Amino acid sequence: MLLYAKRFAMPMLRVNKIIAHKDAHVCYKIKPELIVLFDEVNFPKEPRQEFRL
Repeated sequence: MLLYAKRFAMPMLRVNKIIAHKDAHVCYKIKPELIVLFDEVNFPKEPRQEFRL
């Protein structure tokens, strides 16, 4: 949230309200468990590469 606030020049008072769920603004956190890469150039025999996080 702090990085988002800095990026969009959001005042800390608003940030604190968002964190406390006292603002209409909603932020979502995406936390992937798996990333799949399809790379036929570097992995011609196995182009599908999976990375578990």
